[in-house]
Amino acid sequence: MVDYNCRAAAAALMMSDDLHKFGRSSPGSGMVNPASRQIYLTFPTDSTFREEDVSNYFSIYGPVQDVRIPYQQKRI
Repeated sequence: MVDYNCRAAAAALMMSDDLHKFGRSSPGSGMVNPASRQIYLTFPTDSTFREEDVSNYFSIYGPVQDVRIPYQQKRI
């Protein structure tokens, strides 16, 4: 549980600074922006974030349908 809380806190710190850039709707339109259905994130190759961590973080903003984290091998 502690490990998850540390990752969630780190995710919140990393993402909170930029959340205002990704508003869900256009000003005055009252409609959800269709482009807001997908979010692309990048993590360092040694990141311990899992799909579950990302899903749990973003679920506070609405239902999360799918999370995929493409894993890359470390460069030598």
